[in-house]
Amino acid sequence: MAQLRHITKAQADAEAAKPIQLNRTDPVGGCETSKAPYFCEYVKYDMLNILSDGKYWQLKPKQQQTVVNKLNRGGYTIRTTLDMDDQRAVDRALRGTVAPGGNRVGAEAMVEPGTGKVRAIGLSKRYGAGKGRTTINLPADSAHGGGSGVSAGSTFKVFTLAAAIDQGIPVSTTINSPQTTTVSGFQPCRYTGTFDGKKVKNAMVGGGPWTLSNAGDSEKGNFNLKTGTWHSVNTFYAVLEKRVGVCNAVKMAEKFGMKQATGDPLMPIASQVLGVNDIDMVHLAAAYAGFAARGKYCAPSRSPRSSTPRARSSSSPSRTATRPSTRTSPTR
Repeated sequence: MAQLRHITKAQADAEAAKPIQLNRTDPVGGCETSKAPYFCEYVKYDMLNILSDGKYWQLKPKQQQTVVNKLNRGGYTIRTTLDMDDQRAVDRALRGTVAPGGNRVGAEAMVEPGTGKVRAIGLSKRYGAGKGRTTINLPADSAHGGGSGVSAGSTFKVFTLAAAIDQGIPVSTTINSPQTTTVSGFQPCRYTGTFDGKKVKNAMVGGGPWTLSNAGDSEKGNFNLKTGTWHSVNTFYAVLEKRVGVCNAVKMAEKFGMKQATGDPLMPIASQVLGVNDIDMVHLAAAYAGFAARGKYCAPSRSPRSSTPRARSSSSPSRTATRPSTRTSPTR
């Protein structure tokens, strides 16, 4: 500028002596600009898996980055199962109940019964960097950008209930359920996966006695399969699980697609009926959609097809539909 006489040499020297200040502008793109960012993140990991022939999480970091770069170059047409009306409803429900900037987090996934199509994935916190936001897809499992999952809680009682009905235990069966009880005689189950922080293979785990309590003093007395479920009575379900068998209850949950959010199989221990396994919202929603479809379980499906500019199509992991039992539909 001094050479072109826009400023004097003295002005140029004075400016050159000043430290360089970086006027940084962070790029904004990808799922952060999406109206359904958590659904977008979920599908992104589906695409990374497709582009790596299903081996994304087995690749080394540099190889993973190559796959990410391939996706970021663009040129793909991705057709998903997202329904924006459902997504907006999920976002309104979550953020109307749990403050987006608060310490608590609400998560939800919506799965269509009978098809397994994922219609919406949401979180009370807004997506992105900065205070009160997050880029962790908390409703998802680890393979889709989520964490290690959340405790399933009493949502897992339904699988023991389904196993009981499958075994022909009458709905009218009554069980005395005190406020606190110890149930003995649980049998161990064979397990391959991570247990107590260690990798095990075909090991016998669980079994023995289990002492537990109900959530409140009012939850005690005699309950049958209907009333014990309505009131979500812990001690009732502990005894019912003993009759059904922990192994059978866990197998029923697995028939409805349940596993730990880390990808490990469910831990077959007595307290699983109260949801000690950490799971993700998408697979839990798909499992409950199976009950809504009268026992027809369909694995969650997000992005049925993607295509390159050359019209070469790729399919996401196949969706399967099964009927875990002909007797798991609601009893009238």
